[in-house]
Amino acid sequence: MNHRSAFATLTIIIFVLFAASLWAVPPTDEVIQKLRDEGKLDQFVQMMADARARGVNNPTMLADKDGASAALAGKQTYKALVILVDFSDKVYTAGWAAGTPEDFDSLLFSTGKNPTGSMSEYYFENSYGNFTLQGTVVGWVRAAEGAGYYTGDCDGSHGMGSYPQNAQRLVEEAVDLADASVDFSEFDNNGDGTVDGLFVVHAGTGYEESGNDCEIHSHQWNISSRYRDGVRIYSYSIEPEETASQNRLSAIGVYCHEFGHVLGLPDLYDTDYSSSGAGYWELMASGSYNGSSQTPAGFSAWSKSKLGWLTLTNITSNQTDVSIPALAFNPAAYRLWKHGATGSQYWIIENRQRMGFDAALPGDGLLIWHIDDAVGGNTNDWHPKVFLEQAD
Repeated sequence: MNHRSAFATLTIIIFVLFAASLWAVPPTDEVIQKLRDEGKLDQFVQMMADARARGVNNPTMLADKDGASAALAGKQTYKALVILVDFSDKVYTAGWAAGTPEDFDSLLFSTGKNPTGSMSEYYFENSYGNFTLQGTVVGWVRAAEGAGYYTGDCDGSHGMGSYPQNAQRLVEEAVDLADASVDFSEFDNNGDGTVDGLFVVHAGTGYEESGNDCEIHSHQWNISSRYRDGVRIYSYSIEPEETASQNRLSAIGVYCHEFGHVLGLPDLYDTDYSSSGAGYWELMASGSYNGSSQTPAGFSAWSKSKLGWLTLTNITSNQTDVSIPALAFNPAAYRLWKHGATGSQYWIIENRQRMGFDAALPGDGLLIWHIDDAVGGNTNDWHPKVFLEQAD
């Protein structure tokens, strides 16, 4: 990673700014275009809305209890569990990747081993050295049914349909099959009696890249509570073994995105796909695909502040020649309140440069975000929760 420093300087004047005013990794632009071309985009949007209403991609865990900021502030070491599962009609060795447990350990949890970085290195960098992610990988284990069963026999629900023909059932089977070799109590990170970070990796590719109705769309959800080793197993995220287009093991982008949900962050793309939302500037939007998903975008200052890794500097008077260092390696960003008074609406100014995991950003320079913490999500094009102001 390139650790060169970069600063931007500007004059900050307090005034009224006028802005246009389930959680899962978004499908690729190619899959969205395919849905449009086939006249199926509205059906897909409704399916995802129904899934979210049933808890799919609903940020949980740490944020539910303490607020993510309170739970993650300060130095933290976090242990995650990865279970690899394949199918009788889709054996992991039959694909391009044939990923071993050692391959996934390297991809997700190694330090200094992968040229583009691991998931652990992503979170260490974005937390400014405050969040150390460790993990255990087990498997492969074999599901009871063929792959299509867990997508409702390819009915367009992409693993998020009705139980038992969905990803919930697949995760339950994976947990049961891994039980003999796992002490689940090791993965209760905050001592509340619940496993916090469970990843299930299925053989094959994910719907978000392939557009194949017989494949699971990567997401974060929950199962009916299972109790093992004195702890509850409830929330999970699920990801694919390999990419759909590049004939290799899946890169870290999808894992980093789904783990963001586990830590309490929402999706920041436009969930009805009528706009780009936060686009390629934020992991919780389309930035998970930056650099072929090998160097996903860093978190925005808003996300970092919610995770307790950055304290926004409140601007309450006019200032000149303010130096703003690059966000990738410096926990610095500025907040301007609407009308100068504290409230749910405000603006964040941050400096993004192509360095570290931000190396594949679409550009660099100062970004101005309009935030309304009172809004539930990013569906409303004219007043989303987190909105990047356009230069024009």
